[in-house]
Amino acid sequence: MQRSQYMFWSEEQKTNHNTSSDVIDVIFKIKATNIPCDHIFYLQQEILRIIPEYKKQSQNSIQNIHISEQACGWVRDDNKPLQISKRTHLNLRLHKKSIDLIDNLTQKTLNINSYPLQILSYKTRPLKPAKTLLSRFVYSEIENEENFLISVAQELKKLNIDVKKMLCGKTRFIKTSPKILKTRSLLIADLKAVDSIKIQQEGIGDYKLAGCGIFIPYKNLDAVR
Repeated sequence: MQRSQYMFWSEEQKTNHNTSSDVIDVIFKIKATNIPCDHIFYLQQEILRIIPEYKKQSQNSIQNIHISEQACGWVRDDNKPLQISKRTHLNLRLHKKSIDLIDNLTQKTLNINSYPLQILSYKTRPLKPAKTLLSRFVYSEIENEENFLISVAQELKKLNIDVKKMLCGKTRFIKTSPKILKTRSLLIADLKAVDSIKIQQEGIGDYKLAGCGIFIPYKNLDAVR
């Protein structure tokens, strides 16, 4: 796994806008013992098998099931299965138009590359503005870090967002079919509330159903390093 950083910095401007959103997070309780570390392709396949209509809304996404890389004195081995605890959740981000599909997932057992994962109950949560957002996986074939950040800034400009500060970090590869996705972690800082919500609801780049381009509020810079 390649580790790198590149900083993007610009000047600040201030405006106030409405931060309501038609996109929400759905947090599922799950029951499992282990799942593969690189599991998003199998998770995507199983969810779309049960609710194929989910992929019709461009704002719908599927997040990787995240386990901290470093906790309680141990460092995660990416070649070994993830150990699922009772506090581990499955998170989907979706347009409210898709909420009626979600009941079809509850009490279903997914086959995550031969590892069973049962989906239990869920709750919904509105998007909340945060000055700093993190995506652990942003899809991009661009090799150069500076060019990657420039391309992200251009993508955000299409959403009428003039980004001020960005930091890219870890390069990871996600196995899908038929290709392997090259991704980078990306932190965006000093965001206005309205821009924070817009980035969370629209995401950045392709492969949102494969866990890419999904941004969450974040406070700890270690995740991007």
